[in-house]
Amino acid sequence: MARISKYAQDDNVTRSDKLFGSDGSGSTRNFSVASVTDFISETNSAGIPLQFTFKLNQTQTLQTGEAKITTSSGTTFANATSINVSKFQFKGSLDISAALTALNNKKIIIIEVGNNNNYGTFSAGAWTDANADGFFSTTLSASATNGSFTDGKVYAIAAFNTDGDAHVAASFDTSGTATKTINHNLGKFPSVTIKLNDNSVVYADVSHTNNNTLTITFSDNVYTGVALLN
Repeated sequence: MARISKYAQDDNVTRSDKLFGSDGSGSTRNFSVASVTDFISETNSAGIPLQFTFKLNQTQTLQTGEAKITTSSGTTFANATSINVSKFQFKGSLDISAALTALNNKKIIIIEVGNNNNYGTFSAGAWTDANADGFFSTTLSASATNGSFTDGKVYAIAAFNTDGDAHVAASFDTSGTATKTINHNLGKFPSVTIKLNDNSVVYADVSHTNNNTLTITFSDNVYTGVALLN
């Protein structure tokens, strides 16, 4: 084998590229970039603070490294009402019981590893091991969501703007009506920026029903875009 320095530099790294190395037993193996990046993402090996990963198990008894979602109906993020997780992360051996309590009564995000289009931001309750079996559960109140949960996929749970700078991005389509009511659950009266699908920013009347709900009234019913609440 030639010296590594003699090989040409690959300036176009792709997920199908291969790396050369040894496994835990010392045997020589090749590893795809895809398998390495997936392992890092699914196990939070990058060490992102207050982020935990679990494999979703909706049909069997929960095992180490797994989580189960309870919904009011169906499998959408919007209908999630609680979650039960192992005290060990997916493929992990460190007991994270103490770390989970840092998310007590906080805003969190649950997002599918590998497909960030499936996510939900929630107000969580206290994380408790009610059955003393090594599994912690908390209640969930949805804020902004998209997509559905899929059994067998790995999901990351992380603190979401715990510094108090919480925000919500709410999509809207005013076809047939010039108003949009948003239940943001931020516990405050947020500022509102309205961005249309063509990336232009427009202005509209904003009425705060209370510190968790507001209504946007447009001049007509032809707008489609997103309202950014901060």
